[in-house]
Amino acid sequence: MEKSLDLFETVPDPHDLVIQVFPIIDYAMRGMCAKPYPGHPKGCPKFNAGYPECPPDAMRFYSYFNIDDRVYAIVNEFNLEAQVRKMRTSHPDWSERQARNCYYWQKGARAELRRKIGIVLSNRDFKGYDFTMVPEAMGVDITWTLEKAGIILEWPPVNIVRQVALLGVPINRRINTTEPDNCIITCPPGMGER
Repeated sequence: MEKSLDLFETVPDPHDLVIQVFPIIDYAMRGMCAKPYPGHPKGCPKFNAGYPECPPDAMRFYSYFNIDDRVYAIVNEFNLEAQVRKMRTSHPDWSERQARNCYYWQKGARAELRRKIGIVLSNRDFKGYDFTMVPEAMGVDITWTLEKAGIILEWPPVNIVRQVALLGVPINRRINTTEPDNCIITCPPGMGER
């Protein structure tokens, strides 16, 4: 059954959903996928399993996106603290780990991120742009990239989970711009060392 369109539902301005960023490239980020986590002693099961968006098959960021064009981030915030309270109310005997389990919230949060991406990409100002929902797999240090844009990620997330997609122009769809290169391979001038 299709959901009917609510004529009074407002669609956010796509420009309010994006923030321009200057990607910090660190190919060590690709190795994060191989780090063990509970229930997965060899890391993410998609790592080295033939998924084109996952390492080692994922393209490197500047091999896919044109770094002479603007790059934007879309950040979806999910209130993990409220989710944990809700789960503890429903399941008072659950452990902290069970109450925080991403199985119960990640699918909905990703759907919201995809919805925001769709809103942005449907706007003519973003014609020719493409996106990645796994920037780390492409070698982007998303924590540092967002920190330089004024957005702090909690690691590990305690209160707010922020899911991030990056939008850029693929190399084969060059858009002319007067902006300088916006991909930082090394520490940008004036920003100091990490």
